[in-house]
Amino acid sequence: MYLSENAGSEGTYKLLGGTLQVNGNIVNTSGTGTLILDGGTLDFRGTSLEADTVKLGDDTGNYGYLTLDNKTMATQSLYIGDKGAGNLILQGGEYSADNMYIATTSGSTGSFTLNGGTLLGNGVVSFGAGTPSFTMRSGGVLKINGTMSSSAPLTIDFQSGTITGSTTYTISIS
Repeated sequence: MYLSENAGSEGTYKLLGGTLQVNGNIVNTSGTGTLILDGGTLDFRGTSLEADTVKLGDDTGNYGYLTLDNKTMATQSLYIGDKGAGNLILQGGEYSADNMYIATTSGSTGSFTLNGGTLLGNGVVSFGAGTPSFTMRSGGVLKINGTMSSSAPLTIDFQSGTITGSTTYTISIS
């Protein structure tokens, strides 16, 4: 499935209900591509998901859920519970997000689970003003090459794994 293929083009796929089965990869090439899950089910059977922006729970009252099991994912901006509710589970595999936002606005809910595998955060990992939660298990690795912060109370369930950072690594929890 191509979100955006040509330079200067823009493509957005917003799933509001039903089931979308993707047997191959989700690809974003030269343009700007956005994948939004605001209901329904994404039955992703490929191995690689690429999009400039991925949003789970974009709108108020909507719920976006995604589980990736031993896949790869690359995105510039990842929103888990932007204005709605979002849940992301990564199990094994290699994932990267330049900027990651969990429970962005007041009233939103964002749940992120890293169950094995590696997530590379190259910029900001922000737990916002909503109700964020973060779980690490099964030796997951979170590598942050930027900052990690929380502007609301944050629930962390750290069962096993590693959190590492670059020399500019900072954590500020308020």
